[in-house]
Amino acid sequence: MVIGSEYPLFRHGYRVGQLVNRPTAERKLACSGRDVERSDQIHHDHLILMVNDLNLRLEMSVSGDSVIINIEGLAYSIEETMFHDSLVPPKSCIFKIPNILYRQNEKAFIPDAFSFGPLHHDDNPNLKAVEKIKLQYLQCLISRLHTSETGKKRVIDLVKSIEEVEKAARQYYAESIKYTLEEFVKILLIDGCFIIELFRKYAYEELREKEDPIFTMSCMLQFLAHDLILLENQVPWIVLERLFNMTKQETHTESLLQLAIQFFGTTFSATPPTKILPLKDIKHIVDLLRKWLVSSTKVEESNSEYWEVMPSATGLVEAGIKFVKGTSESILDKIQ
Repeated sequence: MVIGSEYPLFRHGYRVGQLVNRPTAERKLACSGRDVERSDQIHHDHLILMVNDLNLRLEMSVSGDSVIINIEGLAYSIEETMFHDSLVPPKSCIFKIPNILYRQNEKAFIPDAFSFGPLHHDDNPNLKAVEKIKLQYLQCLISRLHTSETGKKRVIDLVKSIEEVEKAARQYYAESIKYTLEEFVKILLIDGCFIIELFRKYAYEELREKEDPIFTMSCMLQFLAHDLILLENQVPWIVLERLFNMTKQETHTESLLQLAIQFFGTTFSATPPTKILPLKDIKHIVDLLRKWLVSSTKVEESNSEYWEVMPSATGLVEAGIKFVKGTSESILDKIQ
């Protein structure tokens, strides 16, 4: 049955019922709040809005089969779905990779050794093995802060600080976070402290312990470089920056931005940059790397102290550059 423009609209806020405009139907309109009666002469294909003091419902009958819909209940259910289930947070920037990409190479998008943030926290038992290393780094960071008079209460201060941005941090994730406030804050605190401590130890060798597993075990830094740049494996930058600023020591003047780029510098080039262009509104590490790499291509002066990324061979070919096999035995010889 198709309802066209010939049928009346249901007016919200009133107890109104009216039969569908059919040739053989008897029309009755009730506005008093009492039950609307249905005529025995109504055609077997009909639609009627039933109203009484207890319930508002829509009754549809096709060839004698009836279906009753609770309009108010259905409207409430739709509103609940819109506001709680279907809408993605407007600030979300950390989300699951689409399944179509997973089908190509799933391993390229999931962490190998270290999970960061809530999305892969409980996925793989093998990832739990490195949680002890994270706690070891947290303990090292806290013990270094204990040299000051206020160091003993720094853990409480760190927890309170992350709790203040917990709601904002949830908005960074497109996926619904299943963890409670306490669990989520714990994940952000442990993972965040590990990341900033990793950047510091990479930059300042004196902070490394003699048996530090990250710097003594083979391939650990390579695993970390891979896992830290996965979109599903991110911690919001606002969390990292808060933890970094609260644990920064006067002898170390570099910013979190500088330490992060120093850590990833040799991942993208053998020559890390000596200066860094200002970057704003950083959302997470992947966003930082994207903005850093894009900004480096905008430097116009060829003798600039900023680092410029060498385009890939594929990109050069697509731009029209032709490659010719050389006769030199050394790549250091002058290119003709």
